[in-house]
Amino acid sequence: MNSKLTFRFFGQCFIEKPTAQESQKISPFLPLVKAFEDSLKTRVEPTWDQAAAFGRLVVQDTAAWRKLGADRLPHLVQPSGSIRSPLSLHLLNPTFYVADALTTITDDPTNPTIQMINDCGLSSEHCFMFDEICRRDRTDDCLFFYTKDVRQPHEDFKKEIRDNMSAVVEICFGEEVFKALSESVKLIRLPLWGIFKSVRLWLEVNEANPTSMKRFIMQAYHPQYFVRPGHLKKSGPSFSEIYAKPQDLMILMATQLAGLQNQIKVKPNFFECHLVRGKYNRLSPLQNLTRREHERQALDVFRLAFPERFEEFEIKQAQRKEENSFFRETQQAHGSLIPMETNLSSPIFEQEQISRIEAREEVLKSVILSFPEMAEYEDLFQKSSREEEIDYHPEVGLLDFSNIPAPLKLWLQSQNGLKIHGLSILNRESLELAFALLDRGRSKSPLRNFSAIYIAYKVGLMYIKKISRPRSEFSLAQTIPAEPGKIIRLKCSGCQRPVLDDAFPWFTTKARQTYVIEVVRTSQKGGNGCGQEGCRGKPGLVPLSRTVQDHTRLEERAIKQTTRRRSNWKAPLCRTGQDLEGCAGLIRVRCRGSGTGDNKIECGLERDYTTPEWSLHSPPRLILPRLKCDCDKRTKDHYFDPVDRDIPTISSDNLRKIYQGFLKVGCDLADYPKLPHIILDLKGNGEPRKHSRPYRYRFEELKKAKRIC
Repeated sequence: MNSKLTFRFFGQCFIEKPTAQESQKISPFLPLVKAFEDSLKTRVEPTWDQAAAFGRLVVQDTAAWRKLGADRLPHLVQPSGSIRSPLSLHLLNPTFYVADALTTITDDPTNPTIQMINDCGLSSEHCFMFDEICRRDRTDDCLFFYTKDVRQPHEDFKKEIRDNMSAVVEICFGEEVFKALSESVKLIRLPLWGIFKSVRLWLEVNEANPTSMKRFIMQAYHPQYFVRPGHLKKSGPSFSEIYAKPQDLMILMATQLAGLQNQIKVKPNFFECHLVRGKYNRLSPLQNLTRREHERQALDVFRLAFPERFEEFEIKQAQRKEENSFFRETQQAHGSLIPMETNLSSPIFEQEQISRIEAREEVLKSVILSFPEMAEYEDLFQKSSREEEIDYHPEVGLLDFSNIPAPLKLWLQSQNGLKIHGLSILNRESLELAFALLDRGRSKSPLRNFSAIYIAYKVGLMYIKKISRPRSEFSLAQTIPAEPGKIIRLKCSGCQRPVLDDAFPWFTTKARQTYVIEVVRTSQKGGNGCGQEGCRGKPGLVPLSRTVQDHTRLEERAIKQTTRRRSNWKAPLCRTGQDLEGCAGLIRVRCRGSGTGDNKIECGLERDYTTPEWSLHSPPRLILPRLKCDCDKRTKDHYFDPVDRDIPTISSDNLRKIYQGFLKVGCDLADYPKLPHIILDLKGNGEPRKHSRPYRYRFEELKKAKRIC
């Protein structure tokens, strides 16, 4: 057990000792928790006939549907597990998404939700599993169609279950389940701290006696939330920290509160690291056919039982179908306009990512494997386990750089990442500088007290640790390693002095010429700078010149800004690939001249324009090129018009107005599909509207299109 987890909260659940402020917040609840724990020792197990209660549910449910003029098939599902279990799992409803819809058990691993729950370590072997509604139906249909009369038999059965189950902890999966429970019982939020700070824990208080509690309630996200598409990007460090990690901690805490931590093998970090999206929706074609048939039969019942609601349901379905059809047709008509290279949000090619990482790992392996051969020299200087506590002074001879064994010296000098602007470690001074740049002030003892062998060995170890440090999920998603052999010369952005070269650079996936810098971060207040004397703060280690090597920080906002700065802003408004079919690849153009009015200079210079760009308009418009011409005695860019006046055109300035119009409402067109009818606000015949709709309105349409595409 972690030595820091010294505060016993309840049962076998230990947390860090609360601070004074945290103690003040939780002190009103601790007597309630303590009294609840004491009451468990004398609790009398109720005698309740679950089978008889379920039989009453079947009768009452059947009667409720018949009262509405409908007969339903017996798709009622019984709870799974022992009602005596100290841990219960509260779900919303069973669905037809199972291998056999006639099974009557809740814990059916052929259902995706149940399989996820099983995979994280919870099952009916040690838990009691029950539903809010015990009838199989699509969850959306339950929420939309079920009236109070239809739900009442299930509410009564659920109440009987909760009054008689022995659960010390009840996990409510999904907001609908928790909302229904919070409306029927009294819950008090207990503010947790330490390792479990992000867990949503509630105390269910006895209504008859508010000074006593009935059980702990855990508010959990529904497992499907982690695999279904939504408005949030369900990956990356932010999602993991806010949603996945708290879910894993909640499950861990639940097993500890229930005293089942030794019986239940919870998979650590399941939702954070081990959940495989796409694994949990596998039914055979025949099973899928059966599922759809059951859902169709259920709709027939809803049509009969709830005619008014069903009419509303059909209207919504028709609207959704029409919307999907519109965007599908739009996508088919303009599908080839969706860019391959200009869409900066598209992921990097998987094969290239894999090959680059494999090549990098091969080089890393050779670096690391060659270093342990130096271990034989460790006993020359290892007289303490911590360099801060070293109090010996080596013999003067050992201080000399020349006393470093040749193999160790050659290894250090062969590492490109231990060079400063290409210069290897050649003397004691450059060795100490390399140590300072890697250590960054962590070591408190003056380097003059250490032998050259010790410093050399420490430099090697620190360097290996630096280059083999694991990358975060966000970093792996946003960056790609350089090809082996690529080296970036760096300087400190604070003191402007040279620092160690980067022999294993990373670049952004969206702009592969943009180097991702390291920002020096230390625990010391104010920062130690880059490690060199006099440098303070938390500087970045940046390339020598931005004009030679563009760079950015490993932050989402910085990467987006850099990508936008480097991107071709016209790309989302231009045709690419197959959309260029029928567009001329060579245009004869004529210089428009310069000046206006009396100062107008006619030119007439003609030339071939071999890289024409064509807009998304239909028919496509030539984006007027600006080319070099010295007609005004100064060689600068001038507009060139097509010699053939029948060719429709548009200027870059007018095109930029469209691009900036979207930017002002927060829309980067590079992140959305190329849909001319929306972007350019065209009518069905391809002609521009007389009165253009606001960019904000068009932006909302692009969002919808992106979700559907």
